[in-house]
Amino acid sequence: MKPDEKFAQLHGELVVLQARDPSLLREFYAKRFQPEVLRWSDVWPKDSTFEEVRLRFEEQERSPKEWRLWIHTLAGRLIGEVSLTDIDRLKRKAEFSIVLFDPAYWGRGYGSEAARLVLVEAAKRFDLELFYLFTAAANKRAIRAFEKLGFRITERLRLEGEGFVKMVAEA
Repeated sequence: MKPDEKFAQLHGELVVLQARDPSLLREFYAKRFQPEVLRWSDVWPKDSTFEEVRLRFEEQERSPKEWRLWIHTLAGRLIGEVSLTDIDRLKRKAEFSIVLFDPAYWGRGYGSEAARLVLVEAAKRFDLELFYLFTAAANKRAIRAFEKLGFRITERLRLEGEGFVKMVAEA
């Protein structure tokens, strides 16, 4: 879902969240599909071509059930994406996901700040009460970060042979 005309960038002390810019799609693709980033990713398939990603991008931008923002540093460097998918306004819930493309920014507060900004804004913008996410069970760093944001593990499951946890947080 594209942010409406009233959307202003979300600014933090470390990051700026902006609407996705199609002119940066090649940069996004190059960063998003690095092996180290894909290792912890829920992207399927992991060997997507640029054309497949471009088509998905266009489809996502039209979807009334998705809101995706790119994470930039204050200096303007594209470092990640934060997303709400499966937005259900009747049940007042949505799936949350976040990825930082550059390991140099992992564990330094960039992801936590971006997550806090978007979760607070999304709760207001879409009148949501519940957020859920899935992450690799082996990704202990992400699980700890999500717990600090108020998420708790509610389920353990296997998808495509991989162990995942489902985590839930109330707005």
